[in-house]
Amino acid sequence: MNHILICSVWLSYACLSASSVWTSMPIEGAEGGERLFPLSDNEWWLASGTDVLLRTQNGGISWRTVKIHPGGIEIVAMHFVDSRTGWAAGADKGAAVIMRTDDGGSSWKESYREPRAKSVFIDIRFSEDVGLAVGRVEIEGKSVALALISRDRGRNWTVTGIDQPQDICFRRVRFDRHGDGWAVGGRRVYSMRRDSGDWKVSYEAANGAAELNGLATVGDRLFVSGGWGLVLRSENHGKSWQQVGPAAAREVYLWSVAFQDERRGWVCGDHGQVYGTIDAGNTWVEERRGGPFLRDVEVSKQRAIVTGDRGVVAVRSLNQK
Repeated sequence: MNHILICSVWLSYACLSASSVWTSMPIEGAEGGERLFPLSDNEWWLASGTDVLLRTQNGGISWRTVKIHPGGIEIVAMHFVDSRTGWAAGADKGAAVIMRTDDGGSSWKESYREPRAKSVFIDIRFSEDVGLAVGRVEIEGKSVALALISRDRGRNWTVTGIDQPQDICFRRVRFDRHGDGWAVGGRRVYSMRRDSGDWKVSYEAANGAAELNGLATVGDRLFVSGGWGLVLRSENHGKSWQQVGPAAAREVYLWSVAFQDERRGWVCGDHGQVYGTIDAGNTWVEERRGGPFLRDVEVSKQRAIVTGDRGVVAVRSLNQK
């Protein structure tokens, strides 16, 4: 009887997903979408890769622009801890930079500037008073991982130690429920205990494997996405990893992964594809395909949103199973 019930639930999900559960809501005039950040179900921020941020307060139906800096800064990621306090990370005039707002985005001030040129921050996250910012710096023509930590809510930043940083560009950083940090870049997954401040290699793919791009932490599980349909899952704090990617996505770069809970999540790819799972990645259903390159997917309690090139935004209600 339980097997029949499970099959019925999965078939209902597959049939619903075969129809269009994603509603396209393109942003007129936007060049692209790099990263999303949900502050609440209705209020989301979007980094466009320029000095213009986008903000919605109605769940993605409409967006307004927020100018962060007049000097051509390129913002690719952000994080808010409440409705007033947030950070934006990227590069300004070739140097990695972190900006801070204390008035809900109305004004911004520089919080940190990397002294080395040819550097950029690509992601930033906070857990209570601890912040992590990651990216890369070019040294003698080669990419080297760049990572900072703040232990006073972004007032001061310190460069962290990184195991095997050469030829690595950190692309995502997250905290798990224990407060430990996780990052992905190149063919590696890195971890950092909250009380240590140094990044150690947790997983390394074989030579020739595609790069790892997406990262999600939920409950006791970790999920990583990457090239050629790769999705990795760990259920023991990174001690071991399983490949659980969608078989239909073997020719797709999966740039981002997000989970609502330990079982229900999504990945998005470079041909407009979105794949969904309701069993922690054991099986996947294609929910969307076609259109511009998708760079990010994020979830709140009631909706998921994807974004990518040419101002594409698509919204999915999570009330639909």
